[in-house]
Amino acid sequence: MKLKAANPRRIEPKSKKSSASRFQTPGRFQLDAPPISMAALLKASRLGMAWTMAILLCATLVQASSVPNAGIKAIRARAEAGEPEAEYRLGRMLEFGDGVRVNSVQAAMWYRKAAKQGLPQAQYSLARMYQAGEGVKPDGAKAVSWLRSSASAKYPLALNRLGVMCERGEGLPEDHVEAYKWYSLAAQAGLISGVVNRDNLKARMSSEQIARAERLVKPNSFATFPAQKQD
Repeated sequence: MKLKAANPRRIEPKSKKSSASRFQTPGRFQLDAPPISMAALLKASRLGMAWTMAILLCATLVQASSVPNAGIKAIRARAEAGEPEAEYRLGRMLEFGDGVRVNSVQAAMWYRKAAKQGLPQAQYSLARMYQAGEGVKPDGAKAVSWLRSSASAKYPLALNRLGVMCERGEGLPEDHVEAYKWYSLAAQAGLISGVVNRDNLKARMSSEQIARAERLVKPNSFATFPAQKQD
């Protein structure tokens, strides 16, 4: 019995698409991207965080810039009439040059006026200026005093800043238990950096320190401080 010779199966050549073209389809999320290393992922996440912060900063500057002259005059008039929110707004405009020429001395003056009326964001901003020596003579004690006043009003940035100062020993004694407490309070107030700072610090604390710090923090509880004479 004579066997037929088998016809060889013709194999059509695959289209010559580069590996890159398979993963670079414009206009859609790349679910089929090739695997990458953990090191590359970490690098990408760091770059992504940096770009995200830059975009947010730019968006904030665009939103806050170019205040019309009429708006500036209205804000100044309200500030001169003693309205704390306007005093604070004018202070920020003068600090960052928003529609006016930068003047740190005047900015600190307006922050102080609003801070003395109990506006927590103004108290925090004045504390920043005392700590950095911008528009005022550097004074760590006054910076801490104004931060504590702002923190008493549950202002998240002040709570977080007190944590940073306690962690680093800047203006306050270095104390990781206290720093953990302040970070936790900032986290309770909804500040994401408070969560991040607390968790980063926690990794470097002993179990005994963490237990002591946790006892200092109760849900929705905030430290209060006696009234102090501010200037």
